[in-house]
This record gives sequence, structure tokens and C-alpha cells, in this order.
Amino acid sequence: MATALRLTLAEYDSLIQVGAFDRLERKIELIRGELIEKSPAGPIHDDLITYLTNWSVRRADPVQTLLTSQTGMDWPETQSQCIHLHRQPSQGDYQHRSVHSLGESLQPMVQPNAKLDLRDLFVG
Repeated sequence: MATALRLTLAEYDSLIQVGAFDRLERKIELIRGELIEKSPAGPIHDDLITYLTNWSVRRADPVQTLLTSQTGMDWPETQSQCIHLHRQPSQGDYQHRSVHSLGESLQPMVQPNAKLDLRDLFVG
């Protein structure tokens, strides 16, 4: 019986450094040790990133918060209207993972008064 080869982040980074994936016509990412093909991002994802960026700029204290933004990656969970929250990075992994859905709110750890109602994100 064959088993899948699981990679560490260091192994994945080494493969990238030597160009192991340069000829692939697909985009891939390492998730929990597995190479996963990325889905193309679309306008819904970009709209969500824009909304979250603008929300963060209005509510986050720039002295306590580093704000970054990106577009062009897939959020498959937008169809199920939930957010996968990863917090407390340590040694290449997150110490806290949780899933949140409509009716809940999230807030940055450094500024808990800045609450994001997920209905605002998904319903508008």
C-alpha cells in the first residue's frame, strides 16, 4: 500500500530553492505537509480582502498593529460563509485554530474593542 509523502516547511522551501516546481503549469501550496493545487482566485475573494483591509484601517491602532493585505489567493470557505482563524504562530505552525460563521464576531487580540461582525463580511 502506498502512502503519501508529507513534507516539512524546510523541505518544501528547499525544493522551491532548487527549482523543483518551476516547470509546473499549476500553482501549488503546502498545507499541513501536503502539496495542494491552488484554485484560481476570483472577484469575491478580492472584494473580501478589500473589505477587511478597509475595516482594519478604520479600527486598528497603527502603533499596536501591523497591517498587510493581499489579493489573488483563493478563499474556498466564502461559499460556506465561514472564516478559518489561525492565531499565535510559533515554530512554523499556529497554536490556535478555530472556525467562525455568521452570527459571530472576531476581534484582533491586540485591540479587542475592534469587533468584526461576520454578517458584515458575508451579507453586506
